[in-house]
Amino acid sequence: MSDPAAAADELRHLCEEYARLDRRVDLLWARVDLARVLGEGDRDEAVETLRDVAVAADAIGAHSHVRVAEQELRRLGVRTWRRGRSRVEDGSLSEREREVAELVASGASNPEIAQALFLSRKTVERHVSNALAKYGVRNRAELAALLSREGEGAPR
Repeated sequence: MSDPAAAADELRHLCEEYARLDRRVDLLWARVDLARVLGEGDRDEAVETLRDVAVAADAIGAHSHVRVAEQELRRLGVRTWRRGRSRVEDGSLSEREREVAELVASGASNPEIAQALFLSRKTVERHVSNALAKYGVRNRAELAALLSREGEGAPR
């Protein structure tokens, strides 16, 4: 179909039909296709559709749909960030990284941590970066929130 508006209308109709039939996976693919067509003219609606697809797909564990939606968002110039799976469960944090993570969660700054643990600031920065990566969080606030939710601080 060469007319984007007609293609979008056809895809909207298909989405309604899939929703009515409770064909969730097919609905997700149809909405991705709709967003691709919309991206040619109505970028805002395309972005909103893709974000909705990513959320709905994540909710049902449809990881390939999440990846495709995020790829399409990036194609439209939208920055995406997806939290990676935490690697802490396998015991990959060193004892020192655990200590540093707990101090970060308590609100200590890097210089304060360095002084408390008799480390250089650069070493503390490296431990903080490693802990953030291993917990799959972006910043100190997310690390603190994660450790707070766990209730006992960093896992042992």
